[in-house]
Amino acid sequence: MAKKPRAQLTRRALLIGGGSAVALASAAFAVDENILPGRSTMFKMLGLDASAGVIALHGFGGSHRGGFTKNFTLQPFQAQAVARGSHPFATPAIGAAGRPSNSSSLPKA
Repeated sequence: MAKKPRAQLTRRALLIGGGSAVALASAAFAVDENILPGRSTMFKMLGLDASAGVIALHGFGGSHRGGFTKNFTLQPFQAQAVARGSHPFATPAIGAAGRPSNSSSLPKA
């Protein structure tokens, strides 16, 4: 059985491939740093243009109100984030009906 000849990596192919990779990485960096225009387009293509959000989750036996009580409240942190330049955002809380909970608003199992 005859052996297939192995593909040879030539110096020219290595230089062209390496140079292309460096050029592409440099262009992406320049766009990300606002040196070149197109950051919003690049972010849309990469799926990075979505707004950040927060979901308040409770521990076992807690309720959906846990993040909004006197002892632990998320509102000061939310206000601080907005004051530092974040867009205003809502903080939804998720409860699990039928699970053990301290909340009287959840149905009893």
